[in-house]
Amino acid sequence: MGADGDLRPICAFAAKSAEQAARIAGVLTLYADPDATEINEEMMGRATELAQYYLGEALRLIDAATVDKELKDADALWRWLKDFWRGWAVGPTDIAQNGPRCSRTTKATKRLMRVLQEHGYVLEIEGGAEINGRRARTAWEIHGRRQ
Repeated sequence: MGADGDLRPICAFAAKSAEQAARIAGVLTLYADPDATEINEEMMGRATELAQYYLGEALRLIDAATVDKELKDADALWRWLKDFWRGWAVGPTDIAQNGPRCSRTTKATKRLMRVLQEHGYVLEIEGGAEINGRRARTAWEIHGRRQ
């Protein structure tokens, strides 16, 4: 659950997983034997497996939501490039200053342009390019537009 940990995206949920496993173990124990007074190792093991399954599902759902948002943002950027940007190439400063809200930081711009490049909409220009009279160290050619 640390800064670089696998469970970071769901750390609030993951922090409660041991407690949830104990509750699940209690339910499994009472289901198997309504007169039980303690949780045995077998039931705790089963509950731990279920808790790990739920952690995996929570991660899967978070990842799916993240991808969907990233694709949605990349689509918004592509529509802006297609409909409003007139040049054959574009740099991160142009996008951050004029593009859609989702791309208003250089970090977001580069992330979204990477998605567009993976899908064949743009191509990074090695060595940059001159755009509107300014040299851009990082620049992308927009598919279908030539200099």
